[in-house]
Formats: sequence, C-alpha cells, structure tokens
Amino acid sequence: MRGHYTELVIRPLSAERCPGLQDLALTWANASLRMAGRTHVVMDIDAVFSRPASQLKRLCVWKVACSEAVSSNTCSHPMEWNFSSNVCRMLTLPHMPWTPILQSMQPSLKCPIESGNYSGHNIAFDTSIAKVFGGESIREGYVHVVKGTLFDQDNRPFACLQVTADIIRIKKRADN
Repeated sequence: MRGHYTELVIRPLSAERCPGLQDLALTWANASLRMAGRTHVVMDIDAVFSRPASQLKRLCVWKVACSEAVSSNTCSHPMEWNFSSNVCRMLTLPHMPWTPILQSMQPSLKCPIESGNYSGHNIAFDTSIAKVFGGESIREGYVHVVKGTLFDQDNRPFACLQVTADIIRIKKRADN
C-alpha cells in the first residue's frame, strides 16, 4: 500500500562571509547553494584564510527566526550557543551540521589550520542533522539566519559564515 506524508526540509537561500566583522582570517569566501531535487542541498565553496590557527578556542553559533523577511521588526530574539571545550575535535565529530562541509574541503580543513586557499565542490548537506540541532526552533514559514564564528588560539575571530534558509513542507511518498 502506498501513501503520502509531508516533511519539513531546510532550503538554504544564501551562505556568505559574515558582514561587518573585522580582522577575520577568512578574508574571502564564495559559496553557492542549490537544491538537487526537492530535499537534497548541494554547495560549492571557495575560501581564503590569511593567517593560520594552531588551535580553535571557541565556537559561537547565533540564530534568529524571522517571519517572512529578515528585519528587526519581524525577527525573534536571538538564540546563542557557545562552545569552548575542544572545539577542533567538535568540528570533526559525525552528525554535526557542518561536518560534511569540513570533510569535503581541500586541502583538509582541520586543526591546525594553515593559511591559504580551500575549496569544496558538490558538498552534500544533510538537512535532517540541522533539524535535530535546531530542535523546536525550526519552524515552517520562517526565514532562519544562522551565524557561526570561530575564534583562534588568541581568541581573535578566525572565521565567520552566515547562512540564511527557509523551511518548506514537501510531500513524500511512503512505499510500504
């Protein structure tokens, strides 16, 4: 018997170097996101780091949900998570939203991070992981802005990436 069900999926709209942050080692980033089918997100990214990092001391993740458009009048209060214990190891753990991206980068993007050019192409992004990470804050009909900032061994901002996405409901076929 075949039936249908619906599922919420994350549809990325943009990914870019965080605007307004000074003194980042991530001096240039070009990311393009596209849907391959209705639920599969693929990303190409090229990045340049101007200085190395022997260690990453902290990761700060910031998120807001905005109804329809991103503005101070339509966005929720920001949610923020700070991680300061073994950040380099945390970046390589399986089942984290960023793991497929970091594992696909060439040369390998893991600590210590060398200065230079990095790129990754046709990177698959598992939206189910991001939904688990975002929990109840992932809601249909909202535009979500997520910013992740990494700090180096001197507690200087090293890299920051901002992703904007919306949540859509898709119809799927259940094969029984």
